[in-house]
Amino acid sequence: MKIKKEIGDKRGIAMSYNSLTVLYKELKQFKLAITYLNKALVIAQEIRSKDEIKNAYLYLSEINSLMNNYKGAYEYLQLYSEIKDTIFNEESSRQMAEMQTKYESEKKENQIKLLEKDKEKQEAESKRQRLFLWLVAIAAVAVMVIAVVIFRSLRITKRQKLVIEKQK
Repeated sequence: MKIKKEIGDKRGIAMSYNSLTVLYKELKQFKLAITYLNKALVIAQEIRSKDEIKNAYLYLSEINSLMNNYKGAYEYLQLYSEIKDTIFNEESSRQMAEMQTKYESEKKENQIKLLEKDKEKQEAESKRQRLFLWLVAIAAVAVMVIAVVIFRSLRITKRQKLVIEKQK
């Protein structure tokens, strides 16, 4: 407690008061236990530590029950239940938000993967088209070369025929 007070750790102070409460409850010194519980509750409410508030209400309910103050025990048990539900709802909301964020990020990752696959397909298609164009160009050049060779060959043959006919 002394160290917590020196460093200004209010949550730690509230936890220490709650721990002292448990000790005094076991020793059946209920008045001291309630005194420390009230101190813990004030600090916990000041720093808005719902867990410590919840613990304080539970201990107050237990101590009031042990003191045969069932009305007070019931009231503190209701407060305990309300704050426990609040904590549960906040935790559920936080988990839902985390799950939503995780779902959104996974969805975006899947979209990125799909876009990458589409890009790869487009690149493959582009390569295939370039290859086809090169093959068509090579084939066209080959056809032109063959045509030139045939044309020259025909011209030479024609000249030779003319020469042979003149000789006859």
